[in-house]
Amino acid sequence: MTKFGNGRLRDVAALAGVSPSTASKVLSCRLGNARIASQTRDRILAAARELNYVPNVHARRLFRQHSGVIGLVVPSYRRLGSRLFDDRHLVGILAGMEVGLTRGDCDLLLLFNDENFRRRRRFISLFQEHNIDGLLIWGVYGDEQEWTELAAAQFPYLFLTNLPGDRKQWNYIGSDFAGDAGRLLAVWLAQGCRRFGWLGGKPEISPTRWQEEGMARTLAAAGIDFAAVPKFYGDYQPAAGYANMSRLLETGMALDAVIAADTNIAVGALRCLRERNRQLPVSALDGLDADAAEYGICCVVPDDEQIGELAVGQLLALVEGRSENVQMKLPGRLRLEK
Repeated sequence: MTKFGNGRLRDVAALAGVSPSTASKVLSCRLGNARIASQTRDRILAAARELNYVPNVHARRLFRQHSGVIGLVVPSYRRLGSRLFDDRHLVGILAGMEVGLTRGDCDLLLLFNDENFRRRRRFISLFQEHNIDGLLIWGVYGDEQEWTELAAAQFPYLFLTNLPGDRKQWNYIGSDFAGDAGRLLAVWLAQGCRRFGWLGGKPEISPTRWQEEGMARTLAAAGIDFAAVPKFYGDYQPAAGYANMSRLLETGMALDAVIAADTNIAVGALRCLRERNRQLPVSALDGLDADAAEYGICCVVPDDEQIGELAVGQLLALVEGRSENVQMKLPGRLRLEK
């Protein structure tokens, strides 16, 4: 299989049955007064995709015409398992993105990440066809290894909140999940708590891994083994929090406090405790002010709007060559009032 970026212009031209100069004009959008049939253009673009052709960096910078559009990739309903805009963190990020888009004078193209999108490598062809200048990617899962092709192609991209796999060089902006987990857990340790239960989110996404890394480090410093903490995982819905709180109680373990991955899970856990007339502190690592105020949940509240605004600005810096790499983790705000 041809590795990404190894295809040469003359190979693309040969496969499409055109001259190298014609292929160059189509792939660099330097058509001038040339009249190139749409069928010919489609053949050239198809050949470029098949051969994984990427113009060299200098050619891209010299000839690329900006579209004034950036893409936002989000999970499909089938992948996410819930309605997209029920996720209030995403809504907050979009509010911040609006500020950045207005400042940068660019538009947003919403794209749904399903199996067909990844199989057809639409995240590559959108750049090759000059439909977008940069790509923001929210809500990826750890098994989506196709994104390594995007990084190898050196197209401007930025992951939001989640990362695919353990690669260290991704362009990324999001919450400091590990640091936030450690800071919240330290509050309970300072109050003498030693026995914790963990109601995690989806284990296959990076925020869960980072939250657990932060908790493990903080507990280890206090002489507590995170491996001994009872753990239950599910999606980010109150129903999952309720079910997993029930399972945690069924273990019969004596606990001082329960840590939930987010406020939705914490709300479900509290409903379970109240139905059983049990008193047990529940706090959340990825909180929302509204839920925290209504249910009295201690939590860490991420600045979603700041993440969205910064994401657009940092992506445009990558597009314009003002930055080569972005890795930002923003600490959330501890909300301890009950």
